Amino acid sequence: TIEKGLSLCTQSGELWLLQGMVSEGLSKKNEAIASYKQAIALDPHNAFYHTAFSTFYFKEGMEREGIQEAKRAISCYNKSSVYNYLKKMGIGEKTLKKIKESF
Repeated sequence: TIEKGLSLCTQSGELWLLQGMVSEGLSKKNEAIASYKQAIALDPHNAFYHTAFSTFYFKEGMEREGIQEAKRAISCYNKSSVYNYLKKMGIGEKTLKKIKESF
C-alpha cells in the first residue's frame, strides 16, 4: 500500500517515513535508512521524522548517529517533547543523558 502511495506521490514525507518504519520492522536496515533519509530530505524541519530516525539508530546500536538525529530533532522542536518521545520509544536514561551532554 505504501509503495502504491509513493508511486502516486513521491513527495510525501509521511509515506517515506512509513516506508522506513516498515523496512525497519522487516529488518531491511539499508532500505529503512534510505527511506528515513528521503522523508527528512522532503521535510528537514520535521522533528518527528528526526526523532523516529534517531530511535531507529539507537535500536540498531548506532549510538553516535542516534544522538546526531536526536540533536537535529531538538533543533526543530523543544527538548522536553523530544526526550519524552524517545523515552516512550524505549530509549533509556543513560542514552538520554548522553544526548543532553552532547549540547
